[in-house]
Amino acid sequence: PLVYHNYTLGCPNIANTFGPFHLINSEHLLSVYGVDSKPSLRIIRVINMLDKLTIEDFEPYVNQKFLIQVEDLDAVAVELVEAVELASGGNQTPEARSPFSIVFRAPDGTDLPQKIYEITHDSLGVLQLFLVPIGPDKLGMCYQAIFT
Repeated sequence: PLVYHNYTLGCPNIANTFGPFHLINSEHLLSVYGVDSKPSLRIIRVINMLDKLTIEDFEPYVNQKFLIQVEDLDAVAVELVEAVELASGGNQTPEARSPFSIVFRAPDGTDLPQKIYEITHDSLGVLQLFLVPIGPDKLGMCYQAIFT
């Protein structure tokens, strides 16, 4: 079954930027906050915006803080430490975006499993990103999202 999710609940400017709503598969049904401020699953609209994001959307926010919502826990403050372009492999159409990667650093001792997280930034709004732990650096654990 297909389900909708509405990012515009918390970030109306995203709807204005990315336009029409699209269906997503129910496997990707996202947890959102209801009136009672507890996570609840609701059937709502989704903006298929992830395929429209580019490295240029993230570059201005390198070294800035983001919040990752973790189930049943307080949000974890992370820092966007890297936004880099990846090799395209040469089989892209001219209108396709260039693949890129972003890396967040969480405080030392943070242990988040690989999965989709709700990530919030004051300017970008709320994003649902699949994060993969890629190992620690000198300051904390790093998590990567890749956009192809």
